[in-house]
Formats: sequence, structure tokens, C-alpha cells
Amino acid sequence: MVVPLYNEESLLDRCVESVVNQTYGNLEILLFDDGSTDDSLALCQKWAEKDNRIQVVHKENEGLGPTRNQGIAMAKNEILTFVDADDWLDKHFIELLLNKMNQTDAELAVCDIFYWDSRKSEREFSKIRFRRDVLDAKMEPSVMNRVRTFACGKLWSKRLFTNDLLFPPWTFEDIASTPLLACKARKIGYVNKGLYHYWRNQSDSLSAREGNIPDIGKSLHLLWKRACASTLSDGQWLEIKKIMLAQVRMAYQRWRENKTCHEELKRLSESLAVYYPCFQDYEKLTFAKTGDDGLDKAISLVAYSQEQIIENGVLKFDLSSIPSPQSEEELWEVAEYIMEQM
Repeated sequence: MVVPLYNEESLLDRCVESVVNQTYGNLEILLFDDGSTDDSLALCQKWAEKDNRIQVVHKENEGLGPTRNQGIAMAKNEILTFVDADDWLDKHFIELLLNKMNQTDAELAVCDIFYWDSRKSEREFSKIRFRRDVLDAKMEPSVMNRVRTFACGKLWSKRLFTNDLLFPPWTFEDIASTPLLACKARKIGYVNKGLYHYWRNQSDSLSAREGNIPDIGKSLHLLWKRACASTLSDGQWLEIKKIMLAQVRMAYQRWRENKTCHEELKRLSESLAVYYPCFQDYEKLTFAKTGDDGLDKAISLVAYSQEQIIENGVLKFDLSSIPSPQSEEELWEVAEYIMEQM
């Protein structure tokens, strides 16, 4: 278990307690203090004194990507998981995901997630859209997208992490690695339970990430470069395109009203225009209105500018025969259909 941390003294105990109390006990726990300036290191050392499965590594600040890579290199076990120090685990996380890997011969196991809002201490349940409990990215390319782009909340086979798929040394590092790691996995197992608790620190997340917006572009560039060096099917390439569009759409939605990062968004758009000219239309954020709330929501999942979907005032594709989605699964099925038409 690789736990990178930086200045997490207020939340670290909750995380480590959830790790050491796993029902599966044969653990190798690596706590990486990435140059913290608070008492995080002292807390790590106290935990190591109480539990001999814990190894503490103190290092200069390099960021999440290089710290995870060091954890991968140091890990002796063949199965890995990453836990951010402000998150925590259900006590059955390792046991259930490891059982799924063993039962299905999977090299990646995923579960559903609880998102917590730090301002309200309220949680939101997020379900992965898997139709079965084991999938193959070669047979079903959409799994590359459905496992989500972040590395946490999963069990990984260590053999997947070859040098060409390690995490880069900037923020939004998961985007550049996770989709292709999922593609590389022989099988992907799914546990239909919320076992990972993701803490959204809403108090400072916007200000902390404004300056990091160009890193989205860097990670998408690297994802594209790595994909070009891989042997991907047409379906897998479509998933790479979906991921790129979705990541930029989310960035625009998050920051489009914040004038302080307007130029950052512009530079991101211009850099991604190398691959998709439509990214130059970074200010055109209106969406088509079909007259159906469900179809409009499906469009918004995969499009961020009107020019992608409108031509001469009408939709570029016919949705008249598509029923309005009534569930999250149906919503994403319509969104994927729209993406294919784009």
C-alpha cells in the first residue's frame, strides 16, 4: 500500500487507521512523507512504532507522481494500491478486491466510491458503470473510461507499471497513465460496493489548482503520445478521444467563470489544438437544447462547445429516435452514441 502525503497532519490519522485496520492483514504499508513542513512525518513515525508493517520514507518534495513511482519501485508485493492521505478505506477494501482478482484472474480490481464534501461532511455515492463483475479492455474498450482516470480506489498488478506508463512529475498525473494501464490489464474485476472514501477539500481546491490548469494539457499530450506508441484498436482510440474531451470539458466548467485563470484556459486550448482544432473555441461554451433534459445532459457529458454538435443551427446528428435516458447507465449509453457521431 503506497500512501504519499504532504502536510496532512490533520487528516493523516484517519487514513492510516483505515489502512492498518483492514480485514486482510498481510500488508506492506509504505508511508511517503514528501517533504512536509508540518508534523506529518512525526505522526508517520508514531504509527510505525505501533505497527511493524509500516515503513516510513522521508524525502524531498517532488510531487505525487514521482512519489508513487518510488513506491512502485520499493514495493515487494506483486499487488499494489494507492491511497491519498486525506482519503480512507472501508475495512474490507483489500480483502474484497483481492478476492475478486484471485477469483477472476484479473490484473486490476475496482470498486464504487464515496465522495465526501469537506465543507458539509456530506457524501455522494458514485457507482462504476460495469455490467458484469469482470471485463476486458480489448473486448469492451469503454472500460478504459469507466474505471475512472484516478489511480486510487483500485488494486493493481505491479507488472502493469512498466517504465513507459509511470506517473509524470506534475499534477493531474493520473490522466497520463491510468487509461492505458487499464487497457493493458488482462482482465478487470469489479466489486459492487463503495469501499473507497474520497475527500474533496472544497475550501482551497479551486485556488490550489488554478495555476495547474496547463498540467491537464501536459498530461493529455503525454497520454496521446503513449497511446500512439501502443497498439490500440479503433474502439480504444475512441475512448482516448472521449477522455481528452471529458477532461477539458471539466476544466472549462470548473474555471470558465474565474477571470484570473482565463489566460491559462486559453493556453490549454491552444496547446490541445495540435490534436483537435475544436479546442481553439475555448470561449464558446453553450450547448444545444434538444427540448429533452435527458438528451441535453447526455450531450453535456461529451461536448464543451456548440461548434462540436451544431451546424447551420441544427444538431449534426439525429437524436429523434433515441429515447430520453432514465438512468445513469442509459445516460452514458446515449452520451457514448453522441461521442461516436462527433
